[in-house]
Formats: sequence, structure tokens, C-alpha cells
Amino acid sequence: MSTEEDVAGRVKAAGWDYSYVKDGNDLDAIQSAIESAKRTDQPSFIEVKTVIGYGTPLAGTNKVHGAAMGPENVEKTRENYHWDLAPFEFSKDIYDMYDNFVNLKSVAYSDWKDLFNKYSYEYPAEAGQLRANTLDTSSIKTSYKPGDEIATRVASSELLQQVADKNPQFWGGAADLSSSNKTYLKDDGDFTDENPSGRNIFFGVREFGMGAAVNGINLHGGSRAFGSTFFVFSDYMKAAIRLAAIQHLPSIFIYSHDSLAVGEDGPTHEPIEQLVGLRAIPNVNVIRPADANETEAAWKVIGETTDKPNILVTSRQKLPVLKETLAAPVAKGGYILSDSTAATPDGILIASGSEVHLALEAKNKLSELNFDVRVVSMPCIELFNRQSQEYRDSVLPPDVEHRVAIEMGTSFVWSQFTGLKGAIIGVDRFGASGKGPKVVDSYGFNTENVS
Repeated sequence: MSTEEDVAGRVKAAGWDYSYVKDGNDLDAIQSAIESAKRTDQPSFIEVKTVIGYGTPLAGTNKVHGAAMGPENVEKTRENYHWDLAPFEFSKDIYDMYDNFVNLKSVAYSDWKDLFNKYSYEYPAEAGQLRANTLDTSSIKTSYKPGDEIATRVASSELLQQVADKNPQFWGGAADLSSSNKTYLKDDGDFTDENPSGRNIFFGVREFGMGAAVNGINLHGGSRAFGSTFFVFSDYMKAAIRLAAIQHLPSIFIYSHDSLAVGEDGPTHEPIEQLVGLRAIPNVNVIRPADANETEAAWKVIGETTDKPNILVTSRQKLPVLKETLAAPVAKGGYILSDSTAATPDGILIASGSEVHLALEAKNKLSELNFDVRVVSMPCIELFNRQSQEYRDSVLPPDVEHRVAIEMGTSFVWSQFTGLKGAIIGVDRFGASGKGPKVVDSYGFNTENVS
């Protein structure tokens, strides 16, 4: 009713082996199609025609899918199938059949373990990489120094190459934006049917498909995959990100062009609600680094994560590399970047990503006005909220109620840190088209407004 497309033609055109089974109750035909699929080097697509609720009085209707059938229909279904055993009771021959399958699988698994143990003995390093859920990020290092100006997408690209160099099981790609996301692995070739050892995947403009593929690769094990696109297009990937979180997958999603600073591309490409939307997903780390140093620390967090997806959000525009972020404890989610002179600050400025340097500038301006404030960098709210209450209170003392949070995104997520007496400089309307710096300034992200 919804489409008359030629499914078989589309699948064949994509290079897949195709089989058709007219009747889903014909088990011999299904088995034949599966055996045929096993004999081809192509990926296989088997189309099977079935009737929903087959054998029930409600067959062929949506009613059998969305609600319980009721006692009368269950009884008629039992009659159709000649089934007279009690609920959850099965005959011995069914148990015997499944026990036989389990025994066969046990033998096959035992043989596989013996083979892998032999492989591990002969190739210990390679076997270790296959077993590892983590990435070796111990030696990655950004080349940028305090005073330099570099976009965090560029800093991430430098680190990405180092991660790939140390971890041959690491690979991924972009939804047609690798040159903008800066996620191309320069020395590793492209993944194609002719070059399956290539590590750059061209997903095409299909963001959800990319997210699903990344999850599938990581579910398989033996390697660690990432996908990337513009941050605003993370909307298309939401379901895949959510499934990665549900499955505790260490999938890596890299998003660049993270704010109003995108500028000329206008409201359609300037993320506003995306940060809070992704932060709302349970079991996800959303990391928005302030500069090259925090980006380095973010990749170390990503490398060590085994039980949840990490989302790395990077800037298009250049950002100053800060001396204060050297050896930044991004793993704690938030930390004191620049403290007050007094033990108890007059107030606290909290910021993430590209707004962190603005908070430092505002601190200096406030110092001239005899206000002694603390600056807190908050690259990952989720990691910060998992720290002990003692640590969180040391960074955000409960008795210091004068607080300002600064982030170029939907504001309400920050109320958990600013409280009723604090203020939030955020963005609660869509962006505007214009030069990036002018758009950012017109939305109040400048030293004067913050201070």
C-alpha cells in the first residue's frame, strides 16, 4: 500500500545475491535459499512472503500484532495447530532436538577456542588486539602549544591518526563529510570490495545507516569503529545512538561544526538543541572539549571506554590552546580550570567547549572590577555527575550560589549546576545566517556580556 518499488531490482543493483521464497511456511524452500546464500561471495538478501498471525483467527490483520488475542482466539489457534500441551510445556522430541544443536555448537566452540589459543601462542600481539575492548592511547599527543589557535576538529584529526597508528583494529569513516569532519585516516586506504584492508569507510549521505553499521561492527568484536558527520545531522542518527547505549556498545560518534559559529550555513546547520538531546540519552558520554589539550584527554577517555558510546563534539572555528588545560582531567567530566585567589570564590563561571576561553577572559575582566571568581571547565556533564559528591562539591561548593553557565546551546540543562540564584548564557532560539564571529557576538557570547 505504501510503495510499488522493485525491491529485488534495488537489491541486485546494489550487488547483493537475491533469493525469493513465495511461502514462509515452506521450510524446505527457506533452507534451500539459505544454502544457496552460503555458496556465494556476495552478501545475500532472502525475500520471504509471510502472513502476519498465520494460523490464528486474526491472520492478516494488525490486531494480531498490537494486542493479546484473547482466550477464545487462543483456543481456536490451538485447534488449528493441533496443539494440546499446557502453556510453556513442550514435548520431549523438541527438547532433544535443541539439546542436539547445543551439543554440536559446544563441539564447534571448543574447536574454535583451541584454534584461537594456538593463534594466541604464535601471534600474541595480534591476539591481544582482537581481545581488547580498549584502544591504546597511552602515547597520543597533540603538537599544539599554549598560545596556538586551532579548531578542535583539526586537533582531533591529528590525534585520530595516532590512535589509528597504534591500533590496527581501529577504523571508520564519515557520512560524506570526512574532509570537513577531519576524520580521514591518511595512511590507511579506503575500504572497498577490492581493498577490504582499507580503514576509511565511505558511508554516503545516510547518517542512520552509518550509525547502525558502526554499532554492528562493534557488536561483532575484534575491532573498534567510528562514524562522523556535522553535529546538526546527529538528529538522523538518534535511534542508532540510543541502541548503542542500550547495548552498552563502545561506539564512537564524532561530530564537528558544533555551534552558532558555523555562521554562513545558517539556522539549518547551526546546532541548538542537539547537545541537550544527546545528553538526555542514558548511558552516553557527550564530550565537548575546550581546546587541543582537552581533545587529547577526550580521546584517552574514549580509548578506555568499553561499556557505552562516546560522542565527541568539535568546533569548526579555531580556538586558543590554553595553558590551563594541560593534563586536563577530562575523565572527571568537570574540573577547576582557574581558581579564585580566596578560598571561597565570589562566584563561579562554568563553561564547555569553545566558550571556556570566553569564561577565562570574563574572569580577567571581573578581576579588574574586584570580583574574585573561579572558572570551571565542564567538557562532559555525564562523567562529572558520576563522580563522588565530595569531588563535585569541591568543584562547585554548595555555599557559592553566584554562578553563570556559558554554552552555545539550549540552556536548561545547566540549571542543575547554576541553581535558582545562578544565570545561564545559552541559546534558546534558532541560529542566524552571517559571519560566524558576528553571529556568536550578537547572541551575547562576548566578554562584556558574560562579565
